[in-house]
Amino acid sequence: MSWDVVIGIETHVQLKTRNKIFSRASINNTSEPNTAVDFVDIGLPGTLPIFNPEVVGCAVKFGSAINAKINLNSYFERKNYFYPDLPKGYQISQFAVPIVEKGELFLYKNIEKKIKITRAHLEEDAGKLIHDSIPQASAIDYNRAGTPLLEIVTEPELFSADEAVEYAKTLHELVVWLGISNGNLQEGNFRCDANVSVKKTGSNTLGTRREIKNLNSFRFLYEAIEYEKKWQIDQLESGNKIIQSTVLFDSQKKITKEMRTKEDSHDYRYFPDPDLVPILIETSTIESLGNVNSFIPHNKFDIYLNKYKLKKEEALSLIESIGKAQLFDETISHYVEKINNEENFYKNVFNLINYDLAKLINKNSTPYDKCPITSNDIFTICYELTLKNINSNIAKSIVNELWSRDKNLETLLKEKKQKLIKDDSAIIELLNEIIKTHPDECSQYKSGKDKALNFLVGKVMQKSKGSINPADAQKKLKELLNS
Repeated sequence: MSWDVVIGIETHVQLKTRNKIFSRASINNTSEPNTAVDFVDIGLPGTLPIFNPEVVGCAVKFGSAINAKINLNSYFERKNYFYPDLPKGYQISQFAVPIVEKGELFLYKNIEKKIKITRAHLEEDAGKLIHDSIPQASAIDYNRAGTPLLEIVTEPELFSADEAVEYAKTLHELVVWLGISNGNLQEGNFRCDANVSVKKTGSNTLGTRREIKNLNSFRFLYEAIEYEKKWQIDQLESGNKIIQSTVLFDSQKKITKEMRTKEDSHDYRYFPDPDLVPILIETSTIESLGNVNSFIPHNKFDIYLNKYKLKKEEALSLIESIGKAQLFDETISHYVEKINNEENFYKNVFNLINYDLAKLINKNSTPYDKCPITSNDIFTICYELTLKNINSNIAKSIVNELWSRDKNLETLLKEKKQKLIKDDSAIIELLNEIIKTHPDECSQYKSGKDKALNFLVGKVMQKSKGSINPADAQKKLKELLNS
């Protein structure tokens, strides 16, 4: 019998605000346990929540980015349940009218697909249970209690662990690009719950789901879904029924374990929170905060492919780093005058940033926005490179020397240009010398071994100390060897 897995994902995204959602306590995941708390966070009698309006801006930006409906009037409700990490005995959340509804997220890297987003609602986080600090007991750290979350819920239309991971990675990328979350998985800023069920292939009836809670790594998300899928299929093929429940993933044993039977929404006894007024959003707020197209990685990806003619892997490499992409965009923005080969210019900018500059960035542990080489510097170097006033080796050496700022760019360009060999007769003389001293490699190339040509070009660059354009050297070598 053939089975299909069906997955829906609920993601808790911790919002990047200065204070918690209903108290004045600051957000600090690295503080000593139970020090970043307010009386409201731990539910002391008589305390009242004070709404933090910063979270509205985060929700509006996200809703705009996924082309969703943003409700101008939404409100908070109490989700009632008892658990030690929830000191009030209820969680303040949204149920009937969430702030964001009916959007879609584009998957565009390894899988191309639109995923429908059912809703995104605001709520407070609970505390953190610590099970390994005290023998035979659990400790509770309330520092996380009250931190603002945006819970993002998909339709059940992910059909493999690979799709689920692709969705989670794309969503993570988006919230970080929008600047609404740090997205730090280790600190719990981005946690996924996977609702997994299986059904017979061809059936339109969904199976009973089990919810895998608190997956804070993409690898764990994949492994948990794969195990759960196989477990459910084994149960059904053995004649057993699946009971709706909440399960945890044991990352050491790589298995899921039932924690409790799963409640439905009516079990939580939702009702409007009497201590909080509704959230009213002006259309002008949406207009001012909703202009987020330039922060949507999918849009940038299309621009890099179609406008700047980068290859897919090159465009993806830029998008992996906000700083790298912003530096590329800033450099391109200096480009006004038309030159003969625009595509070559864009490729030169990419290569310089992605390879030459990235090595220095990584070596010196320097953020892109603190880089001593400016976008205007990069533009000037790549402009000269595109006009063939310098070659790629010279461009690389300029970047390396410019990093230390021992000389300014104008001086470096002047010095390097003087060393560039442009005289054809001088180039031919040097090439003939290389051919004469490396007869074996020349014979290998003539017999069809193209790698031998790369060796010869390398020797040319070494002999000329990078003062010949590699592309010109390769072209002229071919002509000489084939004549």
